[in-house]
Amino acid sequence: LAVPFVSKSITGVVDANGNPKPEGRNVVSKVGDIISYQITLSNGGISALTGVSLTDPLLGDNLSGPVESLTTNNILELSETWTYTGFYVVQASDLDLTEIVNTATATTNEFGESESNTVVVPVENGSISGTVYENESGDFSGTTIEGVTVQLLDENGVVIATTVTDAAGFYKFENLIAGVYSVEQT
Repeated sequence: LAVPFVSKSITGVVDANGNPKPEGRNVVSKVGDIISYQITLSNGGISALTGVSLTDPLLGDNLSGPVESLTTNNILELSETWTYTGFYVVQASDLDLTEIVNTATATTNEFGESESNTVVVPVENGSISGTVYENESGDFSGTTIEGVTVQLLDENGVVIATTVTDAAGFYKFENLIAGVYSVEQT
């Protein structure tokens, strides 16, 4: 006997409109982004496995399968592979994280909870940066100004962060979730 081998991969990430992420990158950045997964169970042991089930708490009802590679008898035969697919829709609370962790676990009558596999999708948050110039023409030329206080405001005009420009007049706000922001100098 051998425990079933669980392999899990990310097959893609698209936005809420079904558009792939730039350069096919498997990162999420907005509520509604959809992560697609493929999970395979394989039996490389010496005996068939019965009562095989796969759980994936993150995917829940969005997990379908298995598609059995040899027979459709609900027995994971020797050298057989079962394939499951599923998806997860990114929630607002996920954007507070640095990554979304997803674990699938296989259970059999012979071994109980036997094998797990985890994949991680990074949460990519944005940034806003700029340089403050001593200039009235608005053409981004002139002398840069160190020590200017810059405030970051949310879409309601509420100050949510403050920073000070460096010696080159540069400022940056990082780890921002998708949204509408503005900056003000004080």
